[in-house]
Amino acid sequence: MNKNTIKTPCIDKCKYDEFKVCIGCHRTMHEIVNWPEFSDEQKLEIIARVEKKIKKNIYFIHQLQNLMKQLTIKIII
Repeated sequence: MNKNTIKTPCIDKCKYDEFKVCIGCHRTMHEIVNWPEFSDEQKLEIIARVEKKIKKNIYFIHQLQNLMKQLTIKIII
């Protein structure tokens, strides 16, 4: 496969957290810089890892929201 058949998951929200991971596309700085050199297989592995991380984060956010609702109910009662 051609190295350019998988497009970058960049969403132009480039800002890095303390671990040097982009908060926009959730790739490491190393992955972003080296994206053009990665094989399609490597790119798909990165995308799969990022998607898994996003799903895990969404689940965690939902859990926190539910906990906050429960705490709010207890405080009101």
